[in-house]
Amino acid sequence: MPSPISFLRAFSRFTTPIIAFGAGVVLFPAEWRKSRWEPRKLTHFNEEALEKISKSDLFKQLESNPSYKMYYSSESFPRQHHSNYVSRGMLFGPDLFEVDPVVFLNESEGELTAFYHLGKDLVSGDGMLHNGITATILDEGLCACGFSSLPSKRGVTANLTIDFKNQAQPQSTVVLRAKVAEAKGRKVVIDGTLSTFPTHLGEKPMEIASAKCVLVEPKWFKYFHISDKVSSAVKPDSQKSTLELAKDKVTDTIDNFVGDNSRSGDKSFTQQASDAVFGEKK
Repeated sequence: MPSPISFLRAFSRFTTPIIAFGAGVVLFPAEWRKSRWEPRKLTHFNEEALEKISKSDLFKQLESNPSYKMYYSSESFPRQHHSNYVSRGMLFGPDLFEVDPVVFLNESEGELTAFYHLGKDLVSGDGMLHNGITATILDEGLCACGFSSLPSKRGVTANLTIDFKNQAQPQSTVVLRAKVAEAKGRKVVIDGTLSTFPTHLGEKPMEIASAKCVLVEPKWFKYFHISDKVSSAVKPDSQKSTLELAKDKVTDTIDNFVGDNSRSGDKSFTQQASDAVFGEKK
């Protein structure tokens, strides 16, 4: 039989992240939790540019290919985070990022194509497209291409190498093409290019930059699968309150652990731990 000290250590290692997450769910604003199931309110500040993109041969080809999923970039993360996101927050609007980027993703092949329209204010001192904008598009786009190849579908940029070749004119429509070059465990390498996208007869594409991104998944990201399960349990239309549902999840998990490791089967500690997290007193 394991000693009481070793049991407590094992119990603590197993339950601490779960209890911490339960507390986080309770503390999250209700508006954030509900927004996951709210319809997206997409805004485009340049309908003419969006129409030209949608009428292009490349767009139609991707749209008709069942291997590709089409979505707008803002649909890939909660609305409450938009204001903190560069291309969909502080730099999204007239004369900036004028179109919510249109993304086509083929997860099975690890390929992504995305369309952007860049306004006249996204320029550097020389009046040309700022390299910081180019870097932002490549970082966000290459990561979006590689996320689905990671175990948890989430990751962070470990390294981004960019080869700047040309600067685009303001009021340019650009296209990002990205492809997973290598995927091994918690590491994915993605290659990509950003080029101007001709929308007028006689225009020729110009490569703005190419890049290589190393995307990694930190070990602790594996706990996000618990987040997904709890999030699915706290939908607003549930008969139980968010607090009750979150507490049930934490209590059930601790019950399973204690039930497997306690000789007496006494679950009193389970209740005490759950009550401590959610502020209830007996």
